[in-house]
Amino acid sequence: MTTSLSTRRRTPRATLPDPAALEIAARKAEGGEHYHLIARGRAFRLGVVAYVSAAGDACFRIELLLRIYRAEGQARSLALRKAARLITAVERMCYLTRHQDGGWISCEKRVTGARLAGECRSLLRAIGGLARE
Repeated sequence: MTTSLSTRRRTPRATLPDPAALEIAARKAEGGEHYHLIARGRAFRLGVVAYVSAAGDACFRIELLLRIYRAEGQARSLALRKAARLITAVERMCYLTRHQDGGWISCEKRVTGARLAGECRSLLRAIGGLARE
């Protein structure tokens, strides 16, 4: 049995981060912080912030931005339901969620370098359905 392209759930294209390379970039960056974009679409953006703590340790924070509505136009109830399911899922994964201007929700979580790629893969699978919005 084949699945049509219109109904198949796809994982967005992504460039998974290398913790060692991110750490080097953060240490070289002015202010000790470096942002790496992993994937984006019209309704989301996923990235990693690598930064150097006051103690000199490399730290990583995953940032997922979700657009739950546009500033103008007709409300899209299906998109809102999908976004609500995704927000619930990331909250279960211990992400801190906050409302932002322009209909965006930010989801953030600190992770270790060892867990960075796996956490990003989990998020990419979760946002696969939203990526086509």
